[in-house]
Amino acid sequence: MICQLKKTLGSHLIPFDQVRTKEGIPTGWTELDQFLSWRGLPRGGLTLIVSPLGRGSTTLWSQTIIPLTQQQKWVVWVNSKNVELCPWSLYQKGVDFSRLLVVSSPANGKELLWVLQELLSLSLFEIIGCDLGDTLLHERDLLKLNRQARQFKTSLTFITTREFISSRSVYDLILKFDATHLKVARARHRPTPHFILRKPSYADIMPQLTKGSRILLCRKFSPT
Repeated sequence: MICQLKKTLGSHLIPFDQVRTKEGIPTGWTELDQFLSWRGLPRGGLTLIVSPLGRGSTTLWSQTIIPLTQQQKWVVWVNSKNVELCPWSLYQKGVDFSRLLVVSSPANGKELLWVLQELLSLSLFEIIGCDLGDTLLHERDLLKLNRQARQFKTSLTFITTREFISSRSVYDLILKFDATHLKVARARHRPTPHFILRKPSYADIMPQLTKGSRILLCRKFSPT
């Protein structure tokens, strides 16, 4: 069937490297950036990252903003009631705090929509990150945000622990973290699903660190 389509549409088909796509913001994760047509998170589009807590979603976003802040470009993060960025972790990674704006958690979905629309309309930020927490944005709200993101060429990234993706998703990119892999569930102009082996995160090594700390403490305080 594919051969027949190629034969029928041959004159209209173009190689992947000639497809005109949105610009991207590199994440620093080589395997992911090389797979995506934007070579990173899409600028002027919406990204959804579905991940249990501690699997690497905020780490991925943090890694993405490091070079942006070091280039004196503005980025913004919107907190949720459950998740806030760790300043010490960002400092250790080299984020320039003078170019990072952190917004307090909106009270509800309506307020979140207003906050995001205001941030986008400023046309100041390269990327906006937002942990949705328990907030649910309706499809019509996402369409509004998508139009604004495209207009102001801003990368808008949502992080959530819940899956509520419709079949008519407005997201350009959907990533899903699990214990061992990152699944690219949706990416425009690319074959999906696509799986990338995930590197261990802080949450993965915490049990080992805790166990190791206990051993060290026992050794330190045990009678000689």
